Order: sequence, then C-alpha cells, then structure tokens
Amino acid sequence: MNWIVHIITGYFATSLFLPNAKELFLPIVIFSVVIDVDHWLPFLRVFLKKEKNLLNYYKSAEALEMRSVLHEFPATVAFLVIILLLYQTALHKEILLVAAICVPTHYIVDFLTGHTRPLSPFSRRIFFLNWWKTAKEGIIFEGIVTLALLVLYFVFV
Repeated sequence: MNWIVHIITGYFATSLFLPNAKELFLPIVIFSVVIDVDHWLPFLRVFLKKEKNLLNYYKSAEALEMRSVLHEFPATVAFLVIILLLYQTALHKEILLVAAICVPTHYIVDFLTGHTRPLSPFSRRIFFLNWWKTAKEGIIFEGIVTLALLVLYFVFV
C-alpha cells in the first residue's frame, strides 16, 4: 500500500489509544512509513527514468523480491520488543507508543492487502488474499482504498 494509506491507518490506530494524536502527527507519519525504506530504491529507479510509468513502479514496489525482512512479522515483533525495553527508560514515552502502534499497523495493512512472506526469513511461503489478479487491478484497488481512507480522514478528523 502507499504512504497515504499507511499514514491514515497509523493515525486512526494511534487515536484509538492516545487522545492527543493530532499533536503527534509528525511521529505518526515517520513511524507509519519507516519500514518502507526497501521501497525507496525501486521508486527512485522508476522516478529517475525519463519515462515515468506508474505500472512499472507498482510492479517493482510490490514484488516480493523488493521486500526486505523489515516488512515481515519477525522484524515487527523484534521492533516491538525493542520499543518495550526502551519504554522503561525513555523520556518521550508517547513517541515510543506511536512507534509501537504505527509499525505493526503498517505490517497489518501490508499483510491484508498485498503479497507477504509472514515468516520471512524463516519461510519463503507467500500469503495473499487475492484482492487483484493483475498490476492494473492492484493499482485500482489501492486507489479505491486510498480514496476511502482520505474521505474517512477528512470527515472524522
């Protein structure tokens, strides 16, 4: 999914636990997209080409080969353990709570909407709910989800 979806779902999830989510918007943005660093390289490759092709970017960004272990369940659990350990000594506990909410939310959104290897690097088994068959259908699906979340965001926030 795209960053808009991750940021809005991160914001909604954070607002369920922290009433001052609006004040924490920048940390929400950062922790909602930080595990997408493995998508930055394919995006730059397509963006820097003379011919901008959204379909090629979508295919490269969604390719399982472009997903690092950061995108999968074991890394999410490891991240949460680190956050819980830091939480005991940290001064800015709200920011750590934002991280502890937004990173798993990102993982859940990707797990439910795209191709994932939930137990990578231990297993190469692929999980996908078959929301679409082709990259074009994937772009349409992502566009519909994005628009729906934007409407919800602007109606309720």
